Amino acid sequence: MFNSTSKFRLYLAFILIITLMIIMVALGITGARLINERMNTIVLEYNKKTELASTMLSSARQRTIILHNFLLIEDPFERDEQTLVIDSFVAKLATALARLLTMNLSYKQKCIIDEQGRLSSIAVPLQRQVVALAADEKMPEAQKLLVEKTVPAQDAVLHQLDLLISLINTASQEALISANKTVAQTRDNMILLGGLAILISVFLALFVSRKII
Repeated sequence: MFNSTSKFRLYLAFILIITLMIIMVALGITGARLINERMNTIVLEYNKKTELASTMLSSARQRTIILHNFLLIEDPFERDEQTLVIDSFVAKLATALARLLTMNLSYKQKCIIDEQGRLSSIAVPLQRQVVALAADEKMPEAQKLLVEKTVPAQDAVLHQLDLLISLINTASQEALISANKTVAQTRDNMILLGGLAILISVFLALFVSRKII
């Protein structure tokens, strides 16, 4: 027979088991929800960063390609059209940059963007000088400026944008690794609590069986 002390211990053990089970379930649900939200945030944030940086890179490359072809155009009206296209890519890059700067950026990412901006402030005026020389039919001067100064300046911009995309991809991978570690930690906590619940259940079963026998 159970005395009052034994009954109290039995009730306490049951309450402890139930409490552990509730905690385990709560941790599992909460952990899964938080991890899912974090993973979604990571994917969306870094995908957007990569998209904007890629837009900047594509716009910069397109300007270079158009500028090379620009010197081969003889029709002044077609040149004017291509000049507008070049300006549109400049605006597209600037828009992507403005949106990127509103996002959460690391110190290294900001440094690369600052350097890209500095280099662009050199490359863009050179591109416009090439366009102006071509408009004045000064093709040899335009070609020389393009090859000797403009292309190297633009290549430096492209290099910085490549670095930015690489850095964003690395940061994305590190963030996902961190999230996966959180998943593993949550799983370990649930296993630990489940193990404790099982252990207490075994002791409780042994206790009850001894009292009954």
